[in-house]
Amino acid sequence: MTPESQSPEKSENGQSQKTINLRRCMTHAYSRAAFWDSTSAALALAAFLLGLARAYLQLPDPWASLTLILLGIGTFFARLRQSHHRGRSERLKRHHEYVAGLGLPISDLTIADYRAGVSNKELAKFDKTLHGSEFATSLPVGPVRLLEQMEESAWFSEKLATCAAWIALCVVVLASIVAFSVLYVSGLTPGSSTRWIQTAGSVVLFLITGGILTRCLKYFSFANAARDCVRALQPLLRDPALRESAAMAVVLEYQVQRAGSPLVPSIFWRLKHRHLNELWAERQSEKDETAQR
Repeated sequence: MTPESQSPEKSENGQSQKTINLRRCMTHAYSRAAFWDSTSAALALAAFLLGLARAYLQLPDPWASLTLILLGIGTFFARLRQSHHRGRSERLKRHHEYVAGLGLPISDLTIADYRAGVSNKELAKFDKTLHGSEFATSLPVGPVRLLEQMEESAWFSEKLATCAAWIALCVVVLASIVAFSVLYVSGLTPGSSTRWIQTAGSVVLFLITGGILTRCLKYFSFANAARDCVRALQPLLRDPALRESAAMAVVLEYQVQRAGSPLVPSIFWRLKHRHLNELWAERQSEKDETAQR
């Protein structure tokens, strides 16, 4: 077991109390957030398709309108749940990074709070040992290890967020072209203008309610913030007299940016993780060669 994967605590009489595996609990919270994020996107897509069907198939209006309202309420609820689990996952990730990087202890109150947020069945998984570390660094705990962890996290995040941002931008551009084309055609065919306008409205509504436009902007913003974080870490990593306060200032700024960004769909990691791992290994080899000169 790596020292960062489990957070042991002692009671007043010296006996070990219940602990919680921060990394497992963090992964669980992220998976829950991803589930609700996907659910909200699926509901928004369903509302978009229903809007198109309503325009072309002449669905019964009361039932179609009621279904659209229910889909809107479902989307709102899914986003609330996603926000709850995302906030919890970010808190766990911050604690995990501090335990892994600085060796900071986790209080009994914090452990109790995390354990209260999951069921007894899930606790059986979280109490198990998780071998290995998600970070490549092998340095002892301290500010340099923390910065190397953040460098690795920010570098991978920048690559994934950039990829997601360009995909979202392509969707926005294509949807905008479709909407404007539909509006242009509606001007040429006045007899069916209502149907065309409903189609264009459905496209625009999907971009807004589906969060595609917002995601595009926030992905680009987070990618830039992660890139700036990697650059800001370089002089600190070369500083032989690095202080913990200086390291924490950069880390906190990156964590705030990460918490405010939308989740990057896991499919991007599954598709690109091998290539990114190879690039990261090459990058670290070049850094080691430069340091030895």
